[in-house]
Amino acid sequence: MIGQKHLGLLFLLFYVLFGCTKSQAQSTPVPLFSFVCHQQTYDEALVALSAQTGVRIAFSQTFFDPKLRITKRFEHQTLEAILQSLLDKSGVGFRTTASGIALFLLPPREYTISGYITDAESGEPLAWAVISVPDQQMGTTANDFGFFSFKVQAANSVRVQANYLGFKAQTYTIPANSNQSLSIKLLPNTGLPEVVVAATKGHLKPFETPSSANLPAVWMQSVTTTVGEPDVQRHIAMLPGVVTGADGVGGLHIRGGNADQNLTLFDGMPLYNSSHAGGIFSIINPLLVKNARLIKGAAPARYGGRLSSVLDVQSREGNEKKWGAEFSLTPVSANFLVEGPIGKHGGSILVATRYSLVAPWFAKLGKDFKLSNIRPGIQISQSSRYVFQDLNVRWHKRLGSKHQIYASMYKGADLLDDNLGDSTYIDSVIYLSKSKYTFNWGNTTANLRWNWVPSEHWFGNTSLTFSKFRNTIGTAWETTIKTELGPEIFSENYTFSLDFTSGIQSVTLRSDWDWLPGGRWRGKVGGGISRHDFLLFDLDGFEGENDIFEGDSTLYNSKQSDIAQEGFTYAEMEWQRKAFVLNFGLHVAAFNRDKWFVVPQPRLQAAWEVRKGTALEISATHQAQFVQLLTVNDMGFPNDFWAPIAAKQRPQRAWQYSLGMSHHLSDSLAIHIEGYYKKMYRLAEFDFPSILDAFIESGDDDDTLRVNWENNAVFGSGQAKGLEFLLEKRAGHLTALASYTLSKSTRDHFPKRPVFRFDTRHQVVLGALWQINSHWRLSGRWQYFTGLPVNIINQTDGVFDLFFLKYFKSDPLPANTTQIPAFHRLDLSLGWHTKSSFFEHDLSIGLHNVYNRRNVTFAVERYVDDTGAASGTFTQRALPLLPSLRWVVKVKR
Repeated sequence: MIGQKHLGLLFLLFYVLFGCTKSQAQSTPVPLFSFVCHQQTYDEALVALSAQTGVRIAFSQTFFDPKLRITKRFEHQTLEAILQSLLDKSGVGFRTTASGIALFLLPPREYTISGYITDAESGEPLAWAVISVPDQQMGTTANDFGFFSFKVQAANSVRVQANYLGFKAQTYTIPANSNQSLSIKLLPNTGLPEVVVAATKGHLKPFETPSSANLPAVWMQSVTTTVGEPDVQRHIAMLPGVVTGADGVGGLHIRGGNADQNLTLFDGMPLYNSSHAGGIFSIINPLLVKNARLIKGAAPARYGGRLSSVLDVQSREGNEKKWGAEFSLTPVSANFLVEGPIGKHGGSILVATRYSLVAPWFAKLGKDFKLSNIRPGIQISQSSRYVFQDLNVRWHKRLGSKHQIYASMYKGADLLDDNLGDSTYIDSVIYLSKSKYTFNWGNTTANLRWNWVPSEHWFGNTSLTFSKFRNTIGTAWETTIKTELGPEIFSENYTFSLDFTSGIQSVTLRSDWDWLPGGRWRGKVGGGISRHDFLLFDLDGFEGENDIFEGDSTLYNSKQSDIAQEGFTYAEMEWQRKAFVLNFGLHVAAFNRDKWFVVPQPRLQAAWEVRKGTALEISATHQAQFVQLLTVNDMGFPNDFWAPIAAKQRPQRAWQYSLGMSHHLSDSLAIHIEGYYKKMYRLAEFDFPSILDAFIESGDDDDTLRVNWENNAVFGSGQAKGLEFLLEKRAGHLTALASYTLSKSTRDHFPKRPVFRFDTRHQVVLGALWQINSHWRLSGRWQYFTGLPVNIINQTDGVFDLFFLKYFKSDPLPANTTQIPAFHRLDLSLGWHTKSSFFEHDLSIGLHNVYNRRNVTFAVERYVDDTGAASGTFTQRALPLLPSLRWVVKVKR
């Protein structure tokens, strides 16, 4: 056994030997070289370096681009240092071997390109624009705020292309030897629309997947709509799978869903009623629309709270470069917009207002209307009024390159009232009667948003939103009977009034984060909380009776409200490899109204480009809804109310499956085909002729108010299936689309309404825009759908007894009719456009319902004549042949 003394000696001996060896090695001099190369290829420089140093350098000529030339000078450098400098950023490495030095290819080095893509004239971001690197078949699309981030392989330079419909394509050449921040600015295209090439092989934008579609404002502003008023909802109705009533009455019903099952977002703010005039016009000012995206099927996990679809509308943020104004005039409304920059470091403010011009038309209807079968001695006075207005304010400020804050608000209102009075003098007795119907509804929204870019791979958006909807239905009657002559003086007066108000108010705080690492992956995570305040009803009424001897009056007042909380979190990921894209995610929502409901909602979508220009898509989604619109007739007027899920009702749910195919016939022409099946559970409806009947219950003595509305709701399920075709061309002198939908929608377990009100078998839409030259354009649209099921409206439902509706053509409904006649209509428009340094004019004239088709809107039970002798069911016709006009003036400083 070795003792401690001997062990110490061994360690000392080892140290001496090791130290001497190391000292000897360090004393060996390392050779230094001087080397110069001037405008030589890599091959030539390496061969010369090998000859000068006497060290064999092995490599393949395929490692280097023969077109590249290098010029460098080295003085007293080691061979390793010279090679390190020569091969820097070339993608080639080296290692020392027994026979010399061997070169090898390094794994591809990647760098990140990130930044914003904006309108060069206004500075506004271009959401969903396409940014690509064609040489490397890489790229991406910008997010909702124009931000993009993707990776490219290291190279001396790469070509980056940016495309957006309605703007000139732009190409940038930038170095790819480090992370790059790129600000892309595109100029509006005043000529013909560009073909937009996507980042991935074979895919062309704006040709979307069968389940979704983007509608840029440049296209929406040019195609004719009802009486010349551009409208985002009317353009959405041109797409397959979207059903609406005649002239838009009743709102949008997408793939068999109810109108309240569409999530309508305006700059991220939910809208609970998005229509003016019962669905004919949207509350979204056409001057403001920048982009609109409709998702009918596979909604990403970021969206939740509705069963059928998502309509995501983005408005203009305001010009950051210069002040300007815009004015538009149609027979329906007058619009005015002003915008301009604020601050020195980027920002803008925008104010837009719209006011209806239809009040004189209504007044004329009242003046010209003549009731038939009026006996001598009766005098009639009548008037009607309808107005709507919108106010939008947006403010935006840049706080450096990484932070932006936004603030916006919207206030809109509709007012419809109708007055009818008559007086009769019979046998010295005077009979006076007055009646009035009032409908008043509107939205108020506000949004405060903060964008933050902490790194080139992350983009955050945090927002606080407020959305409120209120609607009031009012009715009032007054009857007076009196005599001032004769042996007996008599006077009696009877009055009655009733106002029904309902609404919903929501406050939501949410945060969304885009993860953009580049390469094959991209993702999005987020969550939020909401508080919903429901005004189920606020009922105010008065009933009074007076005569010359005594008087008596009764007041009605009752109110019911409710509160609920909602929270959600989600994560979605997109993985792409060559011609295959997989998008999957999970949305988890929780809802509390007396008890908590937690509903996981998986989402899956996959697309495979089976060959260049041809792709298949499959999707499966599960969605839940906790708030619902309870209505009685689906006619678009807000005689309904929003409510949370009932105590005896679990959350509404829907599963939807789809299979589709897209094929690009050319660079500008594509066809989409998609089949879908959707099953919906726990839907709620009312089986009453009037919304008031849902709250009023006849007792033994007097009518009493139902305290619990849930006892009057019925619950059931539904299903929808269909096949959709879309052929579209979005480039060249002629842009057009043709769509066809074959569908069937049903409702189960609804005793009085077993047929879905908007079930139509066939629907065809043809639309085209011909840009004749830089000044003139011609557009047209023809729409057809098979007759909807008859939905007979009871006259007690107020709005359908308004006298001005009688002005339009109506006919008796044939007996045993279950379906109204088919709808079809043709609209044509001719447009002229010109501009100068300070002004830009756009004038379009056209015809709505060119061949004056007598389309039926709905059927209503009403009196045959004003004597009340008999009743019957009549069809109410839609708008006849009408001229359309729109004049737009833009003023630039």
